[in-house]
Amino acid sequence: MKKLILLFALFYSLSFGQGWNSTVTTSINEPNLEKMDLFTNASGNHVLIKRTNGNIVYYNLNSSGVVDASKTSTLQTSGDFPNIVGSNDVVYALYKTGNVIRAKYSTNGGSSWIWNSNLDRPATANLCNGVDAVYELNNGVHLVWATRDNGSYFETYYSRLRPSDHQWVEYKNVTDYTDFQYGSRPRVTFSSERVHVSFGPVSGYAMGDVSTRDRLNGSWQVPQNASGSDYSSVERLITSGNYLYMIYSQFVPPSYFDLAYKSRTLSGTWSAGSGTDIETNIIGTEYTFDICKTYDNELQLVYEHDDSQ
Repeated sequence: MKKLILLFALFYSLSFGQGWNSTVTTSINEPNLEKMDLFTNASGNHVLIKRTNGNIVYYNLNSSGVVDASKTSTLQTSGDFPNIVGSNDVVYALYKTGNVIRAKYSTNGGSSWIWNSNLDRPATANLCNGVDAVYELNNGVHLVWATRDNGSYFETYYSRLRPSDHQWVEYKNVTDYTDFQYGSRPRVTFSSERVHVSFGPVSGYAMGDVSTRDRLNGSWQVPQNASGSDYSSVERLITSGNYLYMIYSQFVPPSYFDLAYKSRTLSGTWSAGSGTDIETNIIGTEYTFDICKTYDNELQLVYEHDDSQ
């Protein structure tokens, strides 16, 4: 039986190391857990999971790992790519189901969820290999997803869920620029006046180049190659201060991965060379590392080491 474990502290910093608080074993039993996302605000720890049967399930638990059973809810019986984001006032659960990206939101800490057809962002029923979302105060939810809509190639799309009336606006095919016409497994983050989107290999599989494209005050800029001479299998984007960071699993021939990062100023360009190594011999697949930012703009990183190498 699998149980969810919460670690309420910081594991690794790009600037300094810190230690974990005591681990907390929750009462959640999920033997069929496939994917998971976590968001925390004043009303608790909001966990959204996808089971192997496609169920999208929401849990709310406190810092002691105690689950509020009255809030546990199956939001969808057939979905994928769970994301949960929000502020202290609202929580958004997003996931792909059929030919839409569905959003539901709660204004009472997960006690009940609001949905109507306007909250479905049209997509396609073609193969999807990534959905990512981030919440920005006053601007709402920034959403990206990739579907295989061009033969064997994936394309990456962006839309924003406006918080004032919960309408989807600003739809954009991010991969519509010459020489950057395809892309997959996208990631999204934001900074002042900018939205930053990354997208990976055109076929959506294995390793490849990573590119980014910025939206500046509503205008989409020219895409950039971010990975330079490196191939990546998984990426994360995050901003801190005046910098945009890309943390990624760097493929090292013949068969292993290092954890590396590159950075640029928010309005700058990526260097052409390789990134800077953080750790060697990591697991190079999705959900084996993640990054977050503290209130004082320190970057905190957790990853899974590959002890077989």
